[in-house]
Amino acid sequence: MRAVTALLDQFRQVLDILLPVFAVAGIGFAWAKFGHPFPTRELTAFVTLIGTPCLIFSSLIVRDVAFLNLLVYMGACAGAIALVAVVAYLILPLFGGDRRTLTT
Repeated sequence: MRAVTALLDQFRQVLDILLPVFAVAGIGFAWAKFGHPFPTRELTAFVTLIGTPCLIFSSLIVRDVAFLNLLVYMGACAGAIALVAVVAYLILPLFGGDRRTLTT
């Protein structure tokens, strides 16, 4: 009986994650099926300016994160972004790209 309960708990955890994904995908499918226009520009701006900061803020409030750990994580992210930018700047001419396009 314990195994069945554990299996049902795991199933519920997976369902908690997948159900919103399927719901949003279903809404998007129905939206396209009925031929409604999709406001990509407005939705991207909303998610970038409102959704993502709210998600980050919510995650920081819910979890108990030490300030030093947060600084280390932020430094690692900034370092990774800087490294990718430098590598892209150096490799771009090899693939026929224009550096001015990348830096403007």
